[in-house]
Amino acid sequence: MADSENYFILESNKNLAFISSYSDIPLKQPLMQVLEEEGIREPLPLHKQCLQSFLDEPQVMLFIPPATGKALLLCLGIFQLIDINLNQPQVIIVEPRKYLIDEMAIVLEKWGKYLSPTIVQTTGENDRNADLAKIQNSQIVIGTSGRLNNFLKFNQSLFRHVSLIVIDAGGGIHQPNSSKNAEERKDWVDQGNAVFGIINKLNKNVKKWWISNPTNEESFIKRVTKNPRNLLTISAKFQVAVAGGLIHYKLDCTDEVDKLQKLKHLLSRDPEKQKIIFCKKENLEKLQTEIGNSYGDILLFSNQMDKNQLKEMLESFRNRQYLIGICPSKGFLMRQLDTKDPIEIYNYDIAKSKKKYLRRIRRNGFFKQGDKVFNFPINEEEKDKLAKIERKYSYEMQNLSLD
Repeated sequence: MADSENYFILESNKNLAFISSYSDIPLKQPLMQVLEEEGIREPLPLHKQCLQSFLDEPQVMLFIPPATGKALLLCLGIFQLIDINLNQPQVIIVEPRKYLIDEMAIVLEKWGKYLSPTIVQTTGENDRNADLAKIQNSQIVIGTSGRLNNFLKFNQSLFRHVSLIVIDAGGGIHQPNSSKNAEERKDWVDQGNAVFGIINKLNKNVKKWWISNPTNEESFIKRVTKNPRNLLTISAKFQVAVAGGLIHYKLDCTDEVDKLQKLKHLLSRDPEKQKIIFCKKENLEKLQTEIGNSYGDILLFSNQMDKNQLKEMLESFRNRQYLIGICPSKGFLMRQLDTKDPIEIYNYDIAKSKKKYLRRIRRNGFFKQGDKVFNFPINEEEKDKLAKIERKYSYEMQNLSLD
């Protein structure tokens, strides 16, 4: 397996400004402090190669797959650029979906905890006047393109101090597959128009960071700009599935009973190590009952929790008040449950695709050295899903027998 320095490669249309240490920039001391606490003493590979360029260039377009350090890259860049003493909107982050807005807010709060930034989340579901009142004294505004464009249309002066706009996950303006229905294609057009509406209403000197998936590279560049030479484009491509010692196992199971027994056996092997179990939402309480408290106190997560409740539960897990967390496999990510020490991840239900698989197991944008991932396929369909993931990333999962 390749080491963490070589698990992906970068291609760019300009020379990149490399750093060997975060002090080369130098990063603000509160950022250095939180990195040290999280055990990150030298830049992640992605940061070494392009963090300085993000800070220097007026417009950057990054095409990147999951789990390469993107989230932390954005956080460090954002906090390095803003004036924490100015209580005015300085950064706008455009996300295409509400769950991505929630994710970004969690990540920003974690890495900016010693800067205590004021972050506001806004979508069309929120009360407009209430959000507007919050934004007036905020520093970072995260929202959907339609809502943000509406605010700028009627309250442009409120955003006069904005120096950076981040269009994350493509801002929802990727060209949809030709098989998509008319409503989805209209949504694509509307989101794109709203994104460009935001940009046109901001000062022309505002920095722009475009973040998208590598599969959309050519069409995305064409839609964003007619002259790609006017911006720095960076494309990150995986060489292997994982990095830094992440180990994947698969345990073939005959049926649900066999799967449950194998899960219990694994849970009993290392009682001091924290563990996360992903399963379908309809199985959450059932699995909690089946496991009981024999292997430590269990923390049960759901997608219905409000933000404050979720924040409290996440903190209790990070502080090791609980050793086992059971999470819904849809809409819940490992980055929310990030811990300093390695943990074991149990995919009790197999991910439907390679993308969903990676979204479950990545931490704050990167793989954690020492993490172990266990998969429990019970039929040929699930075995085929894992085989596709292996082929995609040229990585062979280890067969684990408990006999």
